[in-house]
Amino acid sequence: MLMKKCILLLFSIACYAMISCNQEVNSVYSCDKIVNEWAKSNLEEIQTMSRTDWNLLDEEKKRAAYRVFSFQQRICLWEEKFNEIRNMNWSEEELKHIEKAYSFLMSHLSFLSDKELSDEESDELHRFCYLWIKEGMEKIGWTEEIPLSIIATCNSLQNKEGEIIIRTPLPFVDEPSETPNCNCHANNLFFHMCGANSSCDDTDCDGASNGCGFFWTESCNGRCY
Repeated sequence: MLMKKCILLLFSIACYAMISCNQEVNSVYSCDKIVNEWAKSNLEEIQTMSRTDWNLLDEEKKRAAYRVFSFQQRICLWEEKFNEIRNMNWSEEELKHIEKAYSFLMSHLSFLSDKELSDEESDELHRFCYLWIKEGMEKIGWTEEIPLSIIATCNSLQNKEGEIIIRTPLPFVDEPSETPNCNCHANNLFFHMCGANSSCDDTDCDGASNGCGFFWTESCNGRCY
């Protein structure tokens, strides 16, 4: 157990160094200019945030802060989310299914770095997540919202029906703006966080390489309509 923790620590340090270098090169943390300036002005504070601190931010600041986070902060954010989920009143079958998602993420921690996923990694991620969501819906009777609230957002769950706790409404827009708000991963055709009556459409925005999609490991290259 101790050896495993040491290996994880060494790996984390290496990835943190890589992330820090990437942040120096690319200091765009949000399509929203005001949020982006907030992130750039508060780098040190954000890099010491706990999950409790992060939960108090509004939604766009959460996404920007996540991109500032160190590799270890991202791991802790997801670990603590799964701990929160475990403490909810799930059935044994549901808990086992939730553990499958946790085990997948913990065995693919490199996906949480700033490095863009390769085609092979993206295929592996999609294959697992699509099958995991499908199994939860078909074998357990979950609605689509429940698995997505677990693996497609860092937000805490409000209940077991898939509602999440949000500080402000998610930024849905009806008309294209001069600086489109990239808030979803357009390549996920069926499963996304835009809601049942909305879609994640590809747009002309140049979104960040993470902060959207499954486990927030995918690019924000679209927006909800």
